[in-house]
Amino acid sequence: MEPRLLEVPELSFPPRRLCPLLKLIPHWDEHAPIQCTLFNSPILVSGVTSHPFETLSYVWGSAELTHFVCIDNCQLPITASLHGALSRLRDSFLERIVWADAICINQEDLTERARQVHCMATIYAKASRVLMWLGGKEAADELYTVSEQDEDLAGRNTSLLALVGRPWFRRIRVLQEVAAAQHILVVCGQTELDGYAFCAGLNSLNMNMMYKNEVALAGLVRSTTYLIRRVVVRPKYVLGEPNAFSLRIRPLAELVDMYNTREASDHRDKIFALLGMSSDRQSHSTLSVDYTIPWKLLLQKLVQSLAACDLAVTTWGNEEISVFGATGSVVGVVTAVGLSQGVEDNQGVVVLLRTPPDQESCEARRRPIHVMQGSLRPAIVRPCRDYHRVVALSVAPATADRRTAGNSPAD
Repeated sequence: MEPRLLEVPELSFPPRRLCPLLKLIPHWDEHAPIQCTLFNSPILVSGVTSHPFETLSYVWGSAELTHFVCIDNCQLPITASLHGALSRLRDSFLERIVWADAICINQEDLTERARQVHCMATIYAKASRVLMWLGGKEAADELYTVSEQDEDLAGRNTSLLALVGRPWFRRIRVLQEVAAAQHILVVCGQTELDGYAFCAGLNSLNMNMMYKNEVALAGLVRSTTYLIRRVVVRPKYVLGEPNAFSLRIRPLAELVDMYNTREASDHRDKIFALLGMSSDRQSHSTLSVDYTIPWKLLLQKLVQSLAACDLAVTTWGNEEISVFGATGSVVGVVTAVGLSQGVEDNQGVVVLLRTPPDQESCEARRRPIHVMQGSLRPAIVRPCRDYHRVVALSVAPATADRRTAGNSPAD
């Protein structure tokens, strides 16, 4: 009997406390159709030991569904990127249990999709390891060239820029996926490399020279490798409510400032992907994961929540921009901004508080520290003709001895 085409709603998706996992059926022929089964596992239940599994961190790539995977004798269309990853991960003799979002989340059910995205940090944290899929043979060739010890520095640098310039490093969801991981395995074609060793190798190269004309790319790679290097020592925290998991990396406002240039196929994921990393998630209850809310309204709620005051916010369609009016006071100016070269690759913002006008430089006056009426934390703004551009909507207050307004691993 020919396998029938699977419609996503026919999949038996789990009740609230369970999560679907994918069992890859082994096959000796790497070109054979991918066969698998879908089963429910209690990985979201606190204190319950579930079947060991791996999670896949990858880029969807083209949205065109050009390939199929056979699930319990039904065919589900998938992207070429996911098909390539599953083909590589399938073992010749042993079953392999993985979690892949495009299959394990019912993308057609917005309520189910929101529930699992809300628990995404938990899922990746409970996996035995996160598989960081960078691509097939081309990615493997780039990794091999970078690791070579020959004197062809130009060729090695070109391959390095091609490797770290892959779409995976620009995707916002990968931040939470690697930050939550217990262990990371980098997979490029048939090549596998421990995540920490991968980052150590990148750091051993003269990255600054190679990135001198790729400032934006340098920031993307730096912030990602920072999270990967910290996997072993980073504590994980479970909040009071069931299934609410926090990595407590930074306050949400800082995460938004740091990672707003990252990419997402759905604008809403640029906010939802950061909630599980925030250290103040409970303070932003209005920002629960909800795929029925339009981006325009979600952005308004984000600005109001980060400012922690009642603002009339205007947004437009799918634009990543907002306008609001506020009153307040200037309490200082930014005197220096720099990127430290320490272990954490932090961005330091030095401020001078309550500076008399005659002591301010022309440049400093362009970056005032502003406290909006009703807000608990200051904002950094930049005067632009008849309006002010918000550089950072909510920054940490300066310490008494360092006068530092923020330290964050920065893009």
